[in-house]
Amino acid sequence: VVDVHLRNSPFWTVHLWASSFVEVAHVHIYAPSSSPNTDGVDPDSSHDVHVHHIDVHNGDDGIAVKSGMNEAGLRFNTSTHNVLVEHSVFSYGHGLSVGSEMSGGVYNVTFRHNEVWFSGSAAYVKTAVSRGGFVRDVVFDNNTATNVDRHIRLNVGYDSSPPPPHTPLATIDNITYRRLAATHAKHAGELACSAAIPCTNLHFDTVSATAVEGYTCAHAYGDQVDCKPDVCIEPPPPPPPPHRRPPRARIGSSIDR
Repeated sequence: VVDVHLRNSPFWTVHLWASSFVEVAHVHIYAPSSSPNTDGVDPDSSHDVHVHHIDVHNGDDGIAVKSGMNEAGLRFNTSTHNVLVEHSVFSYGHGLSVGSEMSGGVYNVTFRHNEVWFSGSAAYVKTAVSRGGFVRDVVFDNNTATNVDRHIRLNVGYDSSPPPPHTPLATIDNITYRRLAATHAKHAGELACSAAIPCTNLHFDTVSATAVEGYTCAHAYGDQVDCKPDVCIEPPPPPPPPHRRPPRARIGSSIDR
């Protein structure tokens, strides 16, 4: 998908479903900033996707990496992986997103050298108890954000639908935020994880935000280096102690008497 202008889509604009080895480049996407669900580019249950040098002005996710929703996504069970998004500009929506439809799993995704302007969020990972699946090995690297509501956002309560029966809850693990900068933000970040769906191995490295308010965190675990303001993540919880069986009594020991 190269060198096209797409305007006023009523729903997701470029939906890459069950696709592989796809390039999206030099694409201009426009929808009113008040229009919901007008995502720019959505790789969905796809792999080896390269998105670069695109310009998205819309009312929802600039790009959202997905892999199916709830029971249908669990049945199709096809992950999205090996995705690179770079050298692009996103404005008036929700910037760089993963989810919330990720029931087939999402991994090995990199967002780098992008700009986000006048958006609800810049780096957004979202899921819900109804999704199942996983998000892991995602990198946000060297992106900038200006006039955003939340610079960094994690949300595991995106909707209130019940989980499918006999399905493990979603897992969020190994998300890296590196060399990110935001100016004129309302909130540095919101890491809204839960006891049921904790967010683990979150790595913040050289992340700065000029914001009215700092971070809020719940059940978010990881580490930080050179971040301003400080991120309220907690260190990883200690592993449970190993289960040890009591020693077996030997014949003739005092236990037998």
